[in-house]
Amino acid sequence: MMVGNYFVTPHAVRQFQQRIVPLPYQHALAVILRGLAQDLPIKYTQSGQHYVRVKRPYSFRAVIDGRKTTAEKPSPAVVTILKG
Repeated sequence: MMVGNYFVTPHAVRQFQQRIVPLPYQHALAVILRGLAQDLPIKYTQSGQHYVRVKRPYSFRAVIDGRKTTAEKPSPAVVTILKG
């Protein structure tokens, strides 16, 4: 689902559910989106990916790949969620 500046992949939502907390899909997606809406520093990796570390209400890292931008998905994609 795309919102704001990010496209959140279904894989990322499922990883959030498995790794962070087993919430219903839509609730997990909403938590990810609220976390990404916060004014948080972005950390960059040499592989072209970057991540945002969210601390509340659940601690997680959203891995974002700007190379996934296409005409259908004009925003960087949240490709997975890692434990914070």
